[in-house]
Amino acid sequence: MLSGPNYPGNRITRILAESDAALTGTFSRVASGERIAKPQDDFGGYVRSLGLESELRDYRSIKQNLLSTKAYSAKAVKIGSLVYEDVAALRELAEVYNRYAPGTDERRAAAVEFEGLKTALVRALNDNTDVYVTGVVTSVDLDVGTAINNFNVQFASAESRLVLRTDVTGLTTLTGTAAPATVAESALIAIDTVAVKAAKFIVGAQQMDRSIDRQIYVVGKTADTKREALAQLTQVDDVEAMLRVVDAYIRREAGLAMLAQANMNRNVVSGLYNERE
Repeated sequence: MLSGPNYPGNRITRILAESDAALTGTFSRVASGERIAKPQDDFGGYVRSLGLESELRDYRSIKQNLLSTKAYSAKAVKIGSLVYEDVAALRELAEVYNRYAPGTDERRAAAVEFEGLKTALVRALNDNTDVYVTGVVTSVDLDVGTAINNFNVQFASAESRLVLRTDVTGLTTLTGTAAPATVAESALIAIDTVAVKAAKFIVGAQQMDRSIDRQIYVVGKTADTKREALAQLTQVDDVEAMLRVVDAYIRREAGLAMLAQANMNRNVVSGLYNERE
């Protein structure tokens, strides 16, 4: 049943005002680029966008962990290279020592440099245990919140580790009363063994460093894809919201036309009734 004679007109005016406001507001937001994916506009799209945003936060966390680990892998490569170069220099100095006769300046200089280099090596090893001590493992979680897909970073193993302090201090001594007349073949082999150990560590550290670089690249590309998907989702939600409001506007217009027609029919019937009286 229709209400009093003034109800339809008031109702039509109010609905028209609400529809115009909704339509104008939607087009304004789309034109300005303002995101429409909010609960009151599109709850489904809003939830999907929240999921992507959460994933992006996870990927940012993963990338940060990888970058932190990258600092260690790069340091391992650097320290490993320096140690190898110094051990190789020890081998050359030992050969120089053997080349010159006892008491010569060349032999004394080689001996002093040999011992000084050993001291510097021990100091460097003591200062950088964070990248070479056996068993040092850092795990980077590539699947946040789970115990799988962890990227295990290990710079040292029983088979391939950086030179230890005892490896250096155990080498021959070329100064003082312990200085040999000639560096024995076994002493030269001991230096070579340390050099091989240092070389193996460099290879492992370089492989780990490159692997971390690849992981950083993959995580970055994945995050970029997620970010693009989020942008596309926002655009789709904008269009969906716009079409939804336009559809509602058209439906309201049709409903208002029907309401106006019903009101006109009511007036006609009322007029006929009044004429009969």
